[in-house]
Amino acid sequence: MKEKIKEYLLKGEFDRIAELGEPGRIVRTLISLSYDKTQEIAWRSIEAIGRIVYLASEEKPDFGKEIIRRLLWSIRDEAGGIGWSSPEIIGEIVRNDPSRYHDIPRILWSFMDEEFLRKGIIWAMGRIGEVAPELVEFTSPYLRLIAGNDTDIVLRFYAKWALCKMGEEFKSNEPGDIKVIIYENGKLKGMSFSELIICKRTGRIIEEREGLFSHEDIPYTDRQTMRCPFCDSPVDRPGELKNGLADVLGGRCRCGALYAYDPSGRALGEVLMDSLAILCKGDYNKAISLEEGKDYLIKFLIYEPYMNRLSSISGSVTARRMIFVKILI
Repeated sequence: MKEKIKEYLLKGEFDRIAELGEPGRIVRTLISLSYDKTQEIAWRSIEAIGRIVYLASEEKPDFGKEIIRRLLWSIRDEAGGIGWSSPEIIGEIVRNDPSRYHDIPRILWSFMDEEFLRKGIIWAMGRIGEVAPELVEFTSPYLRLIAGNDTDIVLRFYAKWALCKMGEEFKSNEPGDIKVIIYENGKLKGMSFSELIICKRTGRIIEEREGLFSHEDIPYTDRQTMRCPFCDSPVDRPGELKNGLADVLGGRCRCGALYAYDPSGRALGEVLMDSLAILCKGDYNKAISLEEGKDYLIKFLIYEPYMNRLSSISGSVTARRMIFVKILI
């Protein structure tokens, strides 16, 4: 079956792959082909997974959620493995069925603290944004910061590519002869900044200049006192919270919300999952099955530990961020 899958991948006949056998086995085979992202077939495997999961979900509605659950857990696995391709795969699953997975982009974005995942997460946001921009518009301010200020030219390119997919325009002063490898329109190819697709939906122009993307570009509300964003009640300085395997720095508000932050600035996604687990009394399977907006609400703020203060912006995506989570069920 693996050789047949490769044949269909090379031909771009993703729907025919679905006819080869049981969906779970097909997805596992495709995942095994997705590790080496220097090869075009790996990217076609990633794209095909999104289509296969969509088709399988017509008969098994929870099929995709289980795949996403496993992928999110793989990101947390320090051993690595599939975690390296998980953001892109999750992005394709959401892209193919955005209404079913409308809460997933925010969970995926919470892993931006992990440097090795950022490029894949940004690519996923661009892919989702091309078909459902409303699901990823919350990333726009951060992507503009990356596009203008990041020292990594590849990340700057990916951020601008994602913004274009979401419908934003920009003018680029990047060197015209520099090309970045990206998977676009079924091909893994080198693309220059000038070749990026310019979209017309928002009409917003992003210009590159010194001092680009100041904090004024993002709504700002400074909090001199720590207060819950759900009920505005004062909350205490974060302390150690434990429940079963979960262990985070945070606290609880009188309204029932839990708040937590990652002091390392690199594992907020793990903090989010642990926080949900604590709210579910240590039941990780239940925690991962929860849907944002339906089962819980979440708000992200910037936490300054030395001043014990909250605000809504930061000049870096790696700054200490605090999450407030409130269960609705």
